[in-house]
Amino acid sequence: MTIQEVAKYLKISLHTVYKLVEQGRMPATKLGRQLRFRKSDVYAWLADKMTREKKERFITWQKKYDKLLKEKP
Repeated sequence: MTIQEVAKYLKISLHTVYKLVEQGRMPATKLGRQLRFRKSDVYAWLADKMTREKKERFITWQKKYDKLLKEKP
């Protein structure tokens, strides 16, 4: 996939895709001066990101819930 295709698929700007690749947070391969993306890598990256964020939200919620239980008389 080209960077334009990835940006369109993820519904984010080209700048954001460039930034994620530059930071090493998104898998990409450089062919000459152009970035290329494997569909399977993009899908796996997105699935992993969504799973991690759900886990982090759950952990945050669980800590708040535990704290509320301890505070009740």
